[in-house]
Amino acid sequence: MLMTWKWEHLADKQCIEHALTMWKDWRMSKRETYTDELAIVGTMYVISHMKLRKHQVSLLLDFFDEYLYLLGSGEDHAEEFYKTIMRM
Repeated sequence: MLMTWKWEHLADKQCIEHALTMWKDWRMSKRETYTDELAIVGTMYVISHMKLRKHQVSLLLDFFDEYLYLLGSGEDHAEEFYKTIMRM
């Protein structure tokens, strides 16, 4: 039986995974050149269309803040960050 904190940790990882997939799908549908403004709009789109608990909103904002910053340095850096989070 999973302890409460383990269950919450797994739920948070699943939330990040779902949010990133949703964000990438949204970004691909826009067919616009990537900009910081487009990334912010996409992040707000994802957060507003998911059923989230209060701490998950903060979690996703922190995740996307770092992910989008690293995306500016190259997609490989951002994906490595995502993989590191998923391994935790």
